[in-house]
Amino acid sequence: MFFVRPDGRPWHPNAVTQRFRRLVKQAGLPPIRLHDLCHGAATLALDAGVDIKVVSDQLGHSTTTLTRDTYQSVVKRLHR
Repeated sequence: MFFVRPDGRPWHPNAVTQRFRRLVKQAGLPPIRLHDLCHGAATLALDAGVDIKVVSDQLGHSTTTLTRDTYQSVVKRLHR
């Protein structure tokens, strides 16, 4: 993921992480990492029928095999 300020300058990754942690805490949510959101989004996309190549590209994986190996076991419907 890449985050930019309104003027287009990049945010430092640590600043994004710290801000995210504060927002999670303020919302009363259990601890979660930004990286966990990628896993959740990929799982939901695959469960919704999004093509494995599209999800793999969005995640920046070098191959669809990596995506399959990582996410296929997560959603039981994908086993069918």
